[in-house]
Amino acid sequence: MDIKTHISDIMVTDLIVTNPNTTLDKVKELFDNNKFHHIPVVENDTLLGIISKIDLYRVANSIDLFHSKSNTELNDRLFKSLLAEEIMTTDVVTLSPTDKLDHAANLFNTNQFHALPVVKGGKLVGMLTTLDLIRHAYLS
Repeated sequence: MDIKTHISDIMVTDLIVTNPNTTLDKVKELFDNNKFHHIPVVENDTLLGIISKIDLYRVANSIDLFHSKSNTELNDRLFKSLLAEEIMTTDVVTLSPTDKLDHAANLFNTNQFHALPVVKGGKLVGMLTTLDLIRHAYLS
């Protein structure tokens, strides 16, 4: 792997994103129907936050405490009323398309991140994951 390669050379640009007003049942549907583990939350292409599958599972576990029929209905209604903006991480570490892979690798290693949004001029332009680095290093 050439660690001096730019992020833009291997980042994913065909992204599925959501907006801050998307309900959690719709966010869950996005995760269920796709093979990614992080969804950027954007408005007018500007990154506002990110939701991981783990973030969603934590919320689901916290509201699904009781398994009676009436509580299940209440839990479902709650999941359909909570919004992406209410659970998203807003203090997001980002990359620039011109950053090098070694910078991304250091961020992944130091912070134990698994995905980093790539932003240019305040706009989301891609995502880089640890899997992207592995593919680049060993499968290209």
